Amino acid sequence: MVEAANVSHAFTLQEIIQATHNFSTILGRGGFGIVYKGTLNNGTTVAVKVLSDASQQGTQQFLTEVHYGSKLKF
Repeated sequence: MVEAANVSHAFTLQEIIQATHNFSTILGRGGFGIVYKGTLNNGTTVAVKVLSDASQQGTQQFLTEVHYGSKLKF
């Protein structure tokens, strides 16, 4: 999900696959799973986190991390 100026957009799986070029570029791995590089249609570079089934951390912690990560601007 992307939030900007109080507007949110939830991406479909197809949009995520397109943005990440079928999850082709790995940026890193963490406690929740793999992070992939993606590019939105407007050219914005994004990081896409994928929650691993093997993650020992809970879904709520994952969602909290994604929420706060979406607030960061570089």
